[in-house]
Amino acid sequence: DLSGGQQQLLALGKLLLVKPELLLLDEPTKGLDLEARRVLASVLIELRERGVAIVMATHDLDFVEQVADTVSMLFDGEIACTEPSGEFFEGNVYYRP
Repeated sequence: DLSGGQQQLLALGKLLLVKPELLLLDEPTKGLDLEARRVLASVLIELRERGVAIVMATHDLDFVEQVADTVSMLFDGEIACTEPSGEFFEGNVYYRP
């Protein structure tokens, strides 16, 4: 009887048991409430600091700003830009926090 967000967190937890070196995440915050998003952010930051490579596709730019060190923006099926997170959010004409 888990919610969609809880199922997603459980799946990630099970995956982390095998200590992956690479995570490919698609919309990882979908269905998560604010507290669950905070927990997920801290887990991803800790994994990144341990050297785990994380590639994430998401529309949740607030979350990206919290956890990403590099951001690529796709437009019309192509990478329009790739920048360090701070630079991306500082000068981006499409998104301003």
